[in-house]
Amino acid sequence: MLHLINACVIALLMFFYTVPNISAITYGRCVSPFNGNGTCVQLIECQFIVDIISGPLNAENEEKLRKSQCGYDNTFKDNSHRIVVCCPEKHLKDPTSHIRIGRQEGLGNVLPFAGECGSTISDFIYGGNKTRILDYPWMALLRYKTRSNELEFLCGGSLINSRYVLTAAHCISRSNSNNERVLHSVRLGEWDIRTDPDCEVDINGKKSCAPPFTELGIEKAIAHPNYISNSNEQFYDIALLRLEQSVSYTDFIRPICLPASTDLCDSMFVNSTMEVAGWGATNKPKAASSPVKMAINVGIWETDKCKIIYKSSNRFIDGTHQLCAGGMSGIDSCRGDSGGPLMMPELINNRFIYFVAGVISFGPKPCGYNGWPGVYARVGNYVEWIKGAMEPLFVSYGVCNTPVGVPGHCVPLSDCPSLLNLVDFVLKDNNILNHLRNSFCGSDVNATSGADKTRVCCPDNPNAENNDRESGKMLPPPGTCGITFSMRIFGGVESQVDEYPWSALIKYQRPYNATALNCAGVLINQRYVLSAAHCLRNPSIPITWKLDSVRLGEWDTRTDPDCYETADGNKNCWPPYVEVKIERIIVHDKYIPHSQSEFYDIALIRMADNVNYSETIRPICLPLSNVLRQMTFENEYADVAGWGRTEVSSYSAVKRTISLLIWDTDVCAQKFQTIQTPVNKTLQLCAGGQPMQDTCQGDSGAPLTMRGRLINSPHFVVGIVSFGIQPCGMASWPGIYTRVTYYVDWILNNLED
Repeated sequence: MLHLINACVIALLMFFYTVPNISAITYGRCVSPFNGNGTCVQLIECQFIVDIISGPLNAENEEKLRKSQCGYDNTFKDNSHRIVVCCPEKHLKDPTSHIRIGRQEGLGNVLPFAGECGSTISDFIYGGNKTRILDYPWMALLRYKTRSNELEFLCGGSLINSRYVLTAAHCISRSNSNNERVLHSVRLGEWDIRTDPDCEVDINGKKSCAPPFTELGIEKAIAHPNYISNSNEQFYDIALLRLEQSVSYTDFIRPICLPASTDLCDSMFVNSTMEVAGWGATNKPKAASSPVKMAINVGIWETDKCKIIYKSSNRFIDGTHQLCAGGMSGIDSCRGDSGGPLMMPELINNRFIYFVAGVISFGPKPCGYNGWPGVYARVGNYVEWIKGAMEPLFVSYGVCNTPVGVPGHCVPLSDCPSLLNLVDFVLKDNNILNHLRNSFCGSDVNATSGADKTRVCCPDNPNAENNDRESGKMLPPPGTCGITFSMRIFGGVESQVDEYPWSALIKYQRPYNATALNCAGVLINQRYVLSAAHCLRNPSIPITWKLDSVRLGEWDTRTDPDCYETADGNKNCWPPYVEVKIERIIVHDKYIPHSQSEFYDIALIRMADNVNYSETIRPICLPLSNVLRQMTFENEYADVAGWGRTEVSSYSAVKRTISLLIWDTDVCAQKFQTIQTPVNKTLQLCAGGQPMQDTCQGDSGAPLTMRGRLINSPHFVVGIVSFGIQPCGMASWPGIYTRVTYYVDWILNNLED
């Protein structure tokens, strides 16, 4: 526990000097393990306990600190007020404090009793980190080779499907001229160009890393045919790069959307605010740049005003071809890259999707000059050209049957992501090796690389993004494109190994003996886990995935067992995690998959065997008492913990936690009514809505939990993560949770001995 308590000291002390004084509140009498009789008060009101935490700790004091915790006051968010401790009487700040009455929780039949459920070893948890590694995963860096064979990043771009990057024509024409620099490759999945892989370390010293970047050669560079490189106006400054092979989408590499509707294509977006990102590279190699991806917000100008500004420098601006944005001192797209995207988030199907509205073309010199906006190629004017210039993602050499009997196409291995991704595992798994051998369907002796020479029977649809090329379906649809996952790691803190011991991960079996941990749940007794119905019965889960088991006692999915280092340098380890096969799932009979409302989004998992409780595996309590069942919990704080996973994506390897404010459901319902999504105050509750803080910190199916106010009162589950606005962490948009109090009887009726 030493490392747990020391981790909070700095955060606590900083807060004590900044929080205004409030009259003390007491929560009843208690017996202090330090010095006889005491009173339960907020941590900030007991200087005696604060002084102990701030000083050197021995094992005896650590144990007494644990036993000094009375409970939580969930009407406060900050832990110095929220954590309630037993303060010895002679150390109380105010003996005439106000008394606050707690609530009594009830018991149940096959459910564990209070104290057996809902208890956790460590509660003094502080620290955490924010990261921007996942911001703008479509960003690309263009690399050039000099006459001295050095490689430099001189332009940017944006991935628009698995094979093409959108950039500026002047980034290509410069390479095609007599200039000594030649366009060499495209880098994707990059964040900090100084490191590979990119990692960040939180204040607890925990390091998390992204996968290595991907760098691909360029098969073809296609500048707009009307672009004139030495023109003063720089009309048609737009181009495409066809990569030497398709890339597989990940959380770190995803495409941005093109404006699809006529309204978006025709809009000038005047007075809108958009985003620009990049590394500060320009067409001047010696210009200052940032090693880390940066982002700014820029306002869109009226074209007529922009024309007047640039007319003084003999440049003509045309609203058909161009957009103007920025113009604030020190803020401009020099912070991005030539060729990089001007981006606009649009709300579609309850989530914000990014579209590329412009491509960085030129601006004032020096950039960031007050009153002079940057100029961007207006992408809406070029959407039809982009569609027409793109070739099919790959060419099929005939139809075939895969080794598992699925129809496929004979294509170069480099054009079959699902099989290409298996190549790295052939030496480790004979089954994969045999599968690749049996997929062989020919070779191309004229190809230069092995991945291009080898042809395989690919189960992937060769035109999965291009069922109808004329209508532009070669491009990924919104929801595949335009999603950035960076908000998933904002605003939360890393939990400790023995915290939230009721957290569960749901394991799926995937093809080729692969597995995935892609949803969460909460242990409610030795045999049952509570989760979301959409995790267990959802058309968005691939049909090749099968529910397999439940993992309990997990903390860091990269290690088994989970260990930590004590202050004296010793290594302590917890027991290995436990996986139990799934015997049966019970989905609420009124749940409708993919409904707009997600009402009745609750389910039970019955495991094949009972689990044994331990410090890292314990059940949560249900809100059984009539008092709890009738409560709305509005304006109180609750906790959610998990690994940042949803049913279709993943992020954090380590369990994380965040505290969220529960909304007035009527206010929440009005908010979601603006996007035609009903919210039912009886069936659901809303929580969160603070910028960069949301249940992407947890998982689909993870529990929203609270702790009672009585001495040693247990934790109980009030909600199950259901859905929310994407990307998560959007200000003023709470997450939606299944309200567990409504379903207590349903849960009890579906539990068997």
